[in-house]
Amino acid sequence: MKYVNRRRDTYYVFQGVTKTGKPKYYVSRKAESAAGIQIDSLPDDFELFESPIDARVIIRKRVSSDIYDNELNFVQERANSMARNVRAKVVSKGRCVVIYESARAEEFKSMASVVGGLSSRFVEAMQSSSRASS
Repeated sequence: MKYVNRRRDTYYVFQGVTKTGKPKYYVSRKAESAAGIQIDSLPDDFELFESPIDARVIIRKRVSSDIYDNELNFVQERANSMARNVRAKVVSKGRCVVIYESARAEEFKSMASVVGGLSSRFVEAMQSSSRASS
């Protein structure tokens, strides 16, 4: 099994064994691994997750969410169609949809309109947070 992230890096999925003999799953950018064998699929309770911040790929236990996949896809499509210079990654965290964006703070207002109904106080707080992290 392999996965290509948004930066076009290819990751391969492996299964190894812990010291206690239990299976462990990991990804590597190398196609070969001395510590494990490449596998075709993950167990149902695991998933590949691409970090929205730096595009690293990890294997994690599947996280339950109140957000449906079609809702996430809708928000992702809207975010992608907003502006050419705004790149966004949409993920669900529990009962929330989180949009990670790489745009400058002044472009956040157009991104915030993707989901609508955001208060101006929230948008201002996000802009302040964006300026502080720059």
